Amino acid sequence: MGVDYHDPGQPRLRDVHPPMRLALATPIFIFAGGVFVLFVGNMYIQLQHRRRLRRILESEDDEQDQHARSGALSAMLNKHVFYAPLLSTRHSREFRIGCCHMGIIPLRFEAILLVVYMALNGIFFVATVDWWAHWEEVMYQLQYTTGTLAVLNLPGLILAAGRNNPLIPLLGIKFDTFNLIHRWAGRLIVGASILHVVLAIIPRQRELGSLSAMAYVVWTTPFFIYGMTAFIAFAAILIQSISPIRHAFYEAFLHLHILLAIAALVGLWYHLRGMSQQTAILVTLILWGFDRAARLGIIIWRNVGKQRTTATVELLPGDVARVSVALARPWTFKAGQYMYLYLPSLGLWTSHPFSVAWTASDHNVLTEKRSSNDSINRLLGGPQQTTMSFLIKRRDGFTGKLLSKVHKSCDGKFQATALAEGPFGSLHSLASYGTVLLVAGGIGITHPMSYLHEFVNGITSQTQAVRRVTLVWVIRSLDHLTWIQPWMTSLLTHPALQMAATLQSETKTKRESYFQFPDFYLSVQIYLSSAARSSSSGFGDTSSPEDFLPEESPWTATAAVPVHICHGKPCFGEIVEVEMAQQVGAMAVSICGPGGMGDDVRETVRRVQGRGLRVDLFEESFSW
Repeated sequence: MGVDYHDPGQPRLRDVHPPMRLALATPIFIFAGGVFVLFVGNMYIQLQHRRRLRRILESEDDEQDQHARSGALSAMLNKHVFYAPLLSTRHSREFRIGCCHMGIIPLRFEAILLVVYMALNGIFFVATVDWWAHWEEVMYQLQYTTGTLAVLNLPGLILAAGRNNPLIPLLGIKFDTFNLIHRWAGRLIVGASILHVVLAIIPRQRELGSLSAMAYVVWTTPFFIYGMTAFIAFAAILIQSISPIRHAFYEAFLHLHILLAIAALVGLWYHLRGMSQQTAILVTLILWGFDRAARLGIIIWRNVGKQRTTATVELLPGDVARVSVALARPWTFKAGQYMYLYLPSLGLWTSHPFSVAWTASDHNVLTEKRSSNDSINRLLGGPQQTTMSFLIKRRDGFTGKLLSKVHKSCDGKFQATALAEGPFGSLHSLASYGTVLLVAGGIGITHPMSYLHEFVNGITSQTQAVRRVTLVWVIRSLDHLTWIQPWMTSLLTHPALQMAATLQSETKTKRESYFQFPDFYLSVQIYLSSAARSSSSGFGDTSSPEDFLPEESPWTATAAVPVHICHGKPCFGEIVEVEMAQQVGAMAVSICGPGGMGDDVRETVRRVQGRGLRVDLFEESFSW
């Protein structure tokens, strides 16, 4: 078939590059078709959730039993495709050799996407070459094909890495999955580039007779210089993006990664000048520019106004900081979202993602002290600020600098100018589920806190189907309860939650109530893992439960919510079984915590698939 529109009867001229055949772009068209199928599937799932929620809210008796059932096909797909790790039970728990981070194993669904993507490129690499031509022509076509496939994959490479990737909300696929695709697309491009260079060098070396003569031509010809510049930049990106290097020096990796990518694109632009493949570079630059422009626009919109965005950092036990970011402009927040935080005094233009645990406006923000300007603004009806709060645990780099600064500050607190970029995330709403099990480990409590806040605020709004919520939080010390103390105090004393508890007690005593109020049950289970003697798998028995009465609750003296504290690791199998025995409607299990805990919860949810009840899994993670 051939790779370009060249007349087989005519000799090839070195400076003449015929347009490529459209067949080389076939993998892109096929992959676009796959994207459309995923889009339709995501729209169907979202429509099912909205339809289920509407039916529940329109029902007079609040009956959800019909929505608790699960189809055999969806249960099978969840168990063996969407929730299943590639090999056994290990997915989120990272591989380590000593202190070196070696990465994680993808899910089967992610592996299927990668295999299809690689196979499409491989098939058309082989299919478009005219293998029956003479040797020089075959070598030329192989060289042409490898270079073209490398260039045509660049737009997808840049799109998958963008924070504002439009495919994330359209397909309902997390940024983590696109980040995985970005890494493998990069490896494919580097591999194709290596083949392209080798296949270009072999005929030239045979023609010139020696490597020194070939090297002289390569480094004195602008066409080859630009190509080698791009190739060296790609090869350097491959080396510096190896998992142990990337994780050990992430901030240095990120800056160097961007500089090398710019060098590669500039080199390719001039290397492909006058060729049809240059259009792919133009599309790549447009996508990259769009993402950067969108990020800059979001930062300006969120942080430039009559007030400035500030961050208040407070030291907490366990080498953790609670950060409250007062935004210059209001932010409509949804549960499960995260934001990127900039602190110029610590990291200049660097930013890091953090899950937003709590959001409040001036009239209900939870702080002990306010400035006089804030009080005057409130009295005079001035602009109010939205405050986003989250927790940060010490790691290397930015978080280490942040914790070191707050340790040295007076009273364990400081305030600094900040920039917020977002919101991101929250692809799946839990509003249509009657039962929600929230599981968190350590600092991962920030993710379920936002859902608790949403559920309690939505009790009387008639906008959600949630009727039963259980929070399971695994910590190492009771001191860690102070991390979320102001938020839990506000939640557990919420008037709507108190009213729901009162109406439940009236129902049990058969007293008639004049209020139309949905049933709502919330319980909290805290596990002290430092006292665990169970196996490392997380399925060992727990012991010595200490049930705190409302007046003894670690967060409030008037809570109408049972708080149970147990020593040991939770048995997620038993917890899920208990929730399924009392399940109301469809059930969602959300996990945010260490990788090993996520794998345990994932395996538990997979085991209960196919038992007739709908149990869906949502894992919050951020891989880099």
